[in-house]
Amino acid sequence: MWHKVAMDEVALLERPATGSLEWFMPARLLATGSARELMLHRLCLLSHHLRAIAVRDVLRKRGLDLRDWMVMAALDGRSASTQRELVGASNLDKVAVNRAAARLKKLDLVSSHPNRHDGRSHHLELTPRGRQTFRECSQALAELEREALAQFDDAELDRLSGYIDRLMDVIEIA
Repeated sequence: MWHKVAMDEVALLERPATGSLEWFMPARLLATGSARELMLHRLCLLSHHLRAIAVRDVLRKRGLDLRDWMVMAALDGRSASTQRELVGASNLDKVAVNRAAARLKKLDLVSSHPNRHDGRSHHLELTPRGRQTFRECSQALAELEREALAQFDDAELDRLSGYIDRLMDVIEIA
C-alpha cells in the first residue's frame, strides 16, 4: 500500500503552488547542506509525506480531510465537548474546528446539542456512525504504520522512539 507521494500531493496550507522545496528551506541550503544539517528538514518532509499518504489512502476515501480527522480524534473517548474545548484538544485554531465541525455534522459523524450552561455554544460528540468511521480510519492508519515500520526490529523501534521523544522534549511538544 505504501508508495511514493509527489510533492504536489502534500497538502499544506502555507506551501506555495510552485511545487518547490523552497517553501521550507532556501535552495542554497538544500544544495549545500549535509544530511545531518538537514535533519529537521528531512523529518518535516517525512511528516508531510506520511500525512499526505494518510489523507489520500484513508481519510479522503471516507470524505474526510486532516482537520476533520483531528476533531474526530479529539472527540473520541470524550464526553460531549464544546468547540472551544476541541481547539485545545486538537491543536487546531477556532476557525478550523468550526469548519470541521460543520462538515462532520453534514456527514452525520458528529451531533450537536445546545450547552445548558452557555447558550452561545454547543456540545459536540461523535454519532454512532462517527464512532464507526473513526474506528475504521484508526485501523487503516494503524495498518499503514505497521507496514511502514515493518522494516525495523524491536530494538531499532525502541531507539527511534527514544530519539523522537528526546527531540520532542527539546522543542517542547506536548
